[in-house]
Amino acid sequence: MEHWYIWQPKVTNALKTINDQLYHKLAADFSLIMGAEVSVSILKHEDSWKICYQAPHSESDLFTFIFSLYDPVKKEYLYSGFEIEEPTIDIHKLFVLPQGQGLATQIIYKFLEKMTEIQSFSRIVLRAESKDEAKFWQRFGFQFKARTSPYLPAMSLNLKPDIGKSKSLHVNIRYKSI
Repeated sequence: MEHWYIWQPKVTNALKTINDQLYHKLAADFSLIMGAEVSVSILKHEDSWKICYQAPHSESDLFTFIFSLYDPVKKEYLYSGFEIEEPTIDIHKLFVLPQGQGLATQIIYKFLEKMTEIQSFSRIVLRAESKDEAKFWQRFGFQFKARTSPYLPAMSLNLKPDIGKSKSLHVNIRYKSI
């Protein structure tokens, strides 16, 4: 007797429910932070979008932020080293000049604020290009993936709380004698 397995793709919702105006509003927020007009390009596919922010180049200023939004119909393997089955954001590149003025920090705080508000994505993943870059991402709560390369560490940040996992609760009770 033969067995037939029929692969049933999952219904994707994250990208269908997101209005791309959110990413244009982020460009306006990034423009205020950078002090220069930031443009956004959005390349849409059925189960992924690639979003690129850029500011015009000058000798001292430069801004590029590129990430992808994934809502795969089946398990995918990303360059960052993660297998994904749920809606995920994959950060490809963040480059800000001048450095040391907190611009990149402000950009990421604004980005995380908006991505948390929409509640469509489970986590953000990335591959840090250096130890210094990994330290930068750790400040925002990104954690190293188990079994990651020390040269190009894979990191992730959960955007939704872990539901169903048991959490230990410590209660400190003090009694007063009467």
